[in-house]
Amino acid sequence: MTGARILVVDDEELIRWSPAERMRAEGYDVEEAGTGEEALERARDGVDLVLLDYKLPDMDGVTVLKRIKELDADALVILLTAYGSLSTAVEGIKAGAFDYLSKPFALEEIRSVVRRACDHKHTLEDAKSRPLLPKGNGINQIQGNSPSMVAVYKLIARVAPTESTVLIHGET
Repeated sequence: MTGARILVVDDEELIRWSPAERMRAEGYDVEEAGTGEEALERARDGVDLVLLDYKLPDMDGVTVLKRIKELDADALVILLTAYGSLSTAVEGIKAGAFDYLSKPFALEEIRSVVRRACDHKHTLEDAKSRPLLPKGNGINQIQGNSPSMVAVYKLIARVAPTESTVLIHGET
């Protein structure tokens, strides 16, 4: 998804500049911000991906993350922090971060995560643009022939005659 709009947010100019320049060289449209408020202003214009520092001078990254998600639920955010802890990572992921990286990070690591995030966003956009399956309530509306799906079909056949609501759950 070259050409994606990326916002790099960090209060340290060198840490902001380095991944921003790398992403520009990759063909992305990159903007930079040094504070949470600056990031929110730039995010209002629309962004595909945000590389967001956890510790900013005016607010914490999770607050900025939540506000960016309020502006655009589809924006992907990668949280960056020098204060790497499991609780920080969990907090960020629960708030909607796509991924989490600890500083110092290698530029190749950033490149890889950005590429994965852009691929993910492209897949989501592609899925949204596809027409839904035709409406119907028959088993022929379900697609798939893997062993797991065959097991689901058998389960459906077994419970179909009953007058009950059935929830089938498992791995995606």
